[in-house]
Amino acid sequence: MRKLFVPIFALLLALAFGAAVMAQSADDNDSFEVSVTNPYVQWDDAFTPDALDVTVEPGMDRQYSVTNSFTVASTTPFAIEVAAEWTLGRDEIDVNPDNAAIGAEVNINNVFDIQISSRGDIGDYSTYPALSAPAAGTKTAAGQDNTLAVEPDDAVQYGATVTLVLVDEQHELPGDYNTSGWDSGGLDNRRFDSLPDGDYEVNVTVTISEEL
Repeated sequence: MRKLFVPIFALLLALAFGAAVMAQSADDNDSFEVSVTNPYVQWDDAFTPDALDVTVEPGMDRQYSVTNSFTVASTTPFAIEVAAEWTLGRDEIDVNPDNAAIGAEVNINNVFDIQISSRGDIGDYSTYPALSAPAAGTKTAAGQDNTLAVEPDDAVQYGATVTLVLVDEQHELPGDYNTSGWDSGGLDNRRFDSLPDGDYEVNVTVTISEEL
């Protein structure tokens, strides 16, 4: 029995900015620093399940997904980027460069399809294709409105689904999407040329960037 074991580690990345504010009076000068974090992002929980345990053998499933949600608070419009990257075992992987989602031998992170849910509804992957249409390796969604005084508690949640795709298929992802490398001719739907048994680790990062 061959097994692929993929723990998913959620990394937190927030952009922190500092500002100095001066308070003046007629008799004296004083100053203090105000630390401002904008935008702010955090994973709401560990990925569920915490790990993917995939048996690599004939008849195995063709996709394995994990989900999580994250919270954003921002006083400005912002862009979201969710990315998956192999960190352990990457040297053992050979991908199929002829697959539409892979494109080249170096693109080993493109075996993951990433989707972002609708704003404020972590289970909705069908309403806004700009967020939820799958992208291989990295998913970017620009043009998200500020959250201050717009959302409850001045923050908003999004869902993130990361799918390890061994073979591309039609209508298999949340929101009834095709996997991003789906070829209706069926010639190059496999994403791997070689996937040996062993332990593998993947970092999943979410980055929120201001759009000023």
